[in-house]
Amino acid sequence: MAGLDFFRYGKGAKEGHKLAALALITLAATFFFYLPFLAKADYVIFPAFKLEKNTFDTIYMHWDGPIYAVVAKTLYDVKENPFPQLTFYHYSAALIGYPLAIRALSFAGYLNAMLLASILFAVLSVLVFYKILKEFKYTDQPFYIAALFAFIPPRWLIYHSVGAAESMFVFLTLLSFYFYKKDQHAFAAVSGTLAAVTKILGVLLFPFFIAMLFLGRKKADWRSYCMYALIPLALIAHFLFFQSAFGDFWIYLKVNAGGVSATPFSTIASSAALSPAPEFYVGIYAITALGISRAFKKDKALALFALLFFIPALFINLRDVSRYLIPAMPFALLIGFEDILKSKEFKRILPLVIVLVYLYAWTFTAADLDHLMPGEYWTKAMAFFGR
Repeated sequence: MAGLDFFRYGKGAKEGHKLAALALITLAATFFFYLPFLAKADYVIFPAFKLEKNTFDTIYMHWDGPIYAVVAKTLYDVKENPFPQLTFYHYSAALIGYPLAIRALSFAGYLNAMLLASILFAVLSVLVFYKILKEFKYTDQPFYIAALFAFIPPRWLIYHSVGAAESMFVFLTLLSFYFYKKDQHAFAAVSGTLAAVTKILGVLLFPFFIAMLFLGRKKADWRSYCMYALIPLALIAHFLFFQSAFGDFWIYLKVNAGGVSATPFSTIASSAALSPAPEFYVGIYAITALGISRAFKKDKALALFALLFFIPALFINLRDVSRYLIPAMPFALLIGFEDILKSKEFKRILPLVIVLVYLYAWTFTAADLDHLMPGEYWTKAMAFFGR
């Protein structure tokens, strides 16, 4: 089948070696992230960079990973709640895509399966990104730019290494874009449908693809439009299941409503007293917008695809803005700034950049903040998961 050409190595063994090398680089990036927690190190590189939580349990405890693992084990039928600080309805915050991936790998135990799923989709994300870079000629150094994606942006390094749906979602959105560009609309629609039941922003792929088809940017017939309709229909079907399981069709939106504001850039206002936090938000919004603007020179569809995930992040009223920008970053950051990233000047400082990325990732993950499960609940959680 033509749509499966993506999964073949390409011309000659050399291409296969590149794909294998990218997979190994991604695995190595994750293993190096795990290393201080496996070694139970008190600090990393310099004594000032202390690890408050320095065991591998810290990786398991990173929210929202345990919630996804509970859903994977129970399929929303939570008879024994391992986290008493959460209501039964809170588990509706996890759409079913990532939990099903965890469940498929649960032979390793649900907590280990959670990490295996994240790592697997991280590897696949980097490989798909490489294929996009190479086949659509977005850069003359596709291997190098794709390899950077194993480490950059920093929040991506964290979230493709802990229990989180980001790596699966990024893989599915990149895959849908790849198939769209190849005029393989059925495969693009299936990928987009799976993305929509992994993270709710996946439903935005529907208007994007329909608009692109309507504007005549891609060859399509009425069947392509029908296939893309599966994307919102899958989310509606998921919400109907929530109606049955929780008694409320809109429960997902109600549980997650607290993190969304009707006013854009509200994170800047709400953190104004936490200087220099607002400067960070100004910077990350500006850099992402600039990257999208630069990406327009290469491909309008590519830039619009990144814009699709940038605009909702403007209305996030949480400190995790950089997390919500992750789906836009392959195009906005790595392709938008690819000429700078491949310059001799950037390559000279790349080792420093990698060190800074890891210092941030390690200390953020180990900090005893609200992104970690409270320690008093961990013993009960371990019993729930059979550890």
